[in-house]
Amino acid sequence: MPGEETPEVVEETVESGPESTTGDTEAVEAEVIELVPELTADELARQEAERALQAERTRREEAEGRLRAVSKAYTDLQAEMEEFKKRMEARSRLQVQSKAAETMRAFFEPIQNLGRAAEAGGDAETLTQGLQMVSKQFHETMTKLGLAEVPGVGAPFNPELHEALALAPVTDAAQDGLILMVHRTGYALGSQVIQPAQVVIGKHEAPTAEA
Repeated sequence: MPGEETPEVVEETVESGPESTTGDTEAVEAEVIELVPELTADELARQEAERALQAERTRREEAEGRLRAVSKAYTDLQAEMEEFKKRMEARSRLQVQSKAAETMRAFFEPIQNLGRAAEAGGDAETLTQGLQMVSKQFHETMTKLGLAEVPGVGAPFNPELHEALALAPVTDAAQDGLILMVHRTGYALGSQVIQPAQVVIGKHEAPTAEA
């Protein structure tokens, strides 16, 4: 009967509908599941690359920081060394000036006595005595300062101490190479020759036999 066939059609329709939907859903879920591992692997690779890049940036920043610190330390050291050099140069100049002042003060008295002797006048003998006294004071002052005369008459010629002006013939072989006369006195300060002595040296010559 027509009234009895309708439920069967409805039942088939109801039953066939859910089966079709479930199949499509399962297919989509399978595709999604297959894609998830691929998306996860890409994401992990991207994150790993970002971490590596960040680590490289950190290392570079740390290296640049250390380089700046070393550069600053070197610059500061250079500045300190330059300042130290300036202090040492200033101290050295002050020491030289102090030594020069001390040296000049040592000559004040002989120079003042020389002026007094010139002003005193008098006869030649008195003037000579005054000059001799002043000369003695000058020599004493130079000795106190460490200045010494270079060996003169009777000493063997030494090119490091003496400057030969001439050779004088001598018949005595013992005088050969000895200083016979000092034209200008030489002076030395310690081992340093301040002024070489200008001298005449003896040159031995055997006497010629008479014919």
